[in-house]
Amino acid sequence: MRYRSSEKTITNLLTIIAENKEYAQYDMKKAIGKNYRTILRYLPKLESCNLIQLSRTENSKKKGKDKKIYVITLLGIIELLKTKERRSKDFIEFTDKMAVMHPKVLPLVFGKWQLFDENQKVLISLRLDEFVQQAPSHLNTLVMNTKALPETVEKEEKTSTQESGHGLPSSGNQQIGSFSIRTAQGYKTVATGEAALKNMFNTMCGSHDLTAIEKKVTKAVLSDWTINIEIDQQGNFSIDKLTKDYFRKLSKDEELKNFMTQELSDTEEKMKIKLHLMQKFNQWWKDLSSSTT
Repeated sequence: MRYRSSEKTITNLLTIIAENKEYAQYDMKKAIGKNYRTILRYLPKLESCNLIQLSRTENSKKKGKDKKIYVITLLGIIELLKTKERRSKDFIEFTDKMAVMHPKVLPLVFGKWQLFDENQKVLISLRLDEFVQQAPSHLNTLVMNTKALPETVEKEEKTSTQESGHGLPSSGNQQIGSFSIRTAQGYKTVATGEAALKNMFNTMCGSHDLTAIEKKVTKAVLSDWTINIEIDQQGNFSIDKLTKDYFRKLSKDEELKNFMTQELSDTEEKMKIKLHLMQKFNQWWKDLSSSTT
């Protein structure tokens, strides 16, 4: 069962973090118009699924827990891009905003954004669109209706009250660190304790190596441009001006040049192996065919 209000809350949380270089946990409730319990309900999910990361903490002005400051991850940006209409102006503009705001999440693409002209940025955005549509979404996992952790909430709210001067009603006596899901029979506790909570969401979201995902996105966005390269019947190589200008840009940046050189070398080696296997199989097939006639 999908909970549309939960989807909206998650999207709003990801958006306010993504549209800023970083965002403090205490400021989120006002930004999305939800109470502090709701914020605490979803942040562990977003963090466990690697959609956001804890960037740093700040000392509290008054006595209490340190302020948590979060940043968006590449996975978080991909999740937000999945909410945009395909190949739309909204998708392209949001990609541009993310590239400018978060160059470090995708260094060879967003980090080099200023090198590309407007047409090249659009084409890169469309390549990213293709990758995003193939990427899995974690929204079903994230919208599981859960109860906040009352005693944990009470501690967090006490700190929030000290910071803001506004209090919230205290919680009931539920075991610290318990996690419940809503079922037809009511709420059912499925994990207890911080470690169990993290393990549960890691299992539900899958294991995500952000470095590996960064490499996949970079490869998909930058190096797969063979669609604009042609070889005619005489074996002549041709490439359109837009693609030629794009590769010329890559060749002027040392990091991008090294990336493309390695990509092309790896691809050539893979093709050689594939051709060798095909030749071997073809010969085997010819031998087999001859022996049965």
